[in-house]
Amino acid sequence: MLPKAENHNIYADQGHDDHAELAQQLADGDLPEWIAALVPAGSRSEVALAYDVAARTGRIIGENLSRSYGDIGPFEIVGSADVMGIDGQAVVIIDFKTGHADVEPASSNAQLWFYALAACRALGKDAATIRIVYTQTGRVDEYEIDALELAQFASDLERLHVKVAALQEARRRGETMETREGSWCRHCSSKAYCPSKNALLVQVAAGGLAIIGDSALTPERAAQGYRQLVRIEQLVKEARARLHAYVDENGPIAVADGVKFGRDVRPGNERIDGRVAMRAIREVVGEAAQEFADEAVEVKATKAGLKRAAKAIGVPRVAAAVEKRIRELGGITRAPETYPYREYPASEEPEVPAVDVDAVNAALESA
Repeated sequence: MLPKAENHNIYADQGHDDHAELAQQLADGDLPEWIAALVPAGSRSEVALAYDVAARTGRIIGENLSRSYGDIGPFEIVGSADVMGIDGQAVVIIDFKTGHADVEPASSNAQLWFYALAACRALGKDAATIRIVYTQTGRVDEYEIDALELAQFASDLERLHVKVAALQEARRRGETMETREGSWCRHCSSKAYCPSKNALLVQVAAGGLAIIGDSALTPERAAQGYRQLVRIEQLVKEARARLHAYVDENGPIAVADGVKFGRDVRPGNERIDGRVAMRAIREVVGEAAQEFADEAVEVKATKAGLKRAAKAIGVPRVAAAVEKRIRELGGITRAPETYPYREYPASEEPEVPAVDVDAVNAALESA
């Protein structure tokens, strides 16, 4: 219902590049072996799909169209699937995730369910398998959709389409849109026009931040101030990301006489490679090399490093034995951690020890 403004950044651009490379590998038959095993023979990449909620039909618009869908019908919804294939009587939809963050699980991922519905209706299939493939970790999240679930999702889309049309008409009449904020705001392209975001700025400008001012803080004002801060910080973070993207694309900007804002690249501090240092010490110091190294070189170890080393020498199980022996020698400790200010479930709230009144009085008397 709201205008959109595409937000570009280096991470999104890298994601687009990674997807393009995977599409080319699929076309060349050169996908990594573990990914190729998930892709049915004859699958197609970057498939543009449309589903008509009124006619309950789907169609394949084309491939590699860069999201240029052409003429879209009044009741059509469109989108592009990373991979579409057929395995027996089921459509297979695959979505590549090249970043590190998880997305909505396959069992409830409406975006992938839509691709599955459109493809099934276009190809005359009644079942689908959807797979989310995390290329960084090798994890695969899979769900099989049957005919009844597809029909239910189609009904949900019809109701959603009617609701969207009603909201669009309400907006044309000048009515205020009701919005809900949450994790989905992160990638929303309408943040600049969002009533919730703009309302926050108006609220702070008119009434100030609840935790600033002469008024004494109460639990209610503190909670209100916290909620304001979280939303303001998110707005500032998004604004800064947009500014950084502009600077990355256009270069530094002048913000005052003789002052620019941008990436300032300077020579960093020199760093010594520990392995090279050990070699140099052995060559130069001779017999006293070990004593010299004990003083000069700081040795660090991690559990992950133990596993890597054990795997590298072909004896992966020895890592556990080495870790056990380190523990026996007192080389593994656990120091209490103080977390930064954060949100946490009330069940995690630390218990505050009761004050020993008698002990306090005794200490005061002795003083």
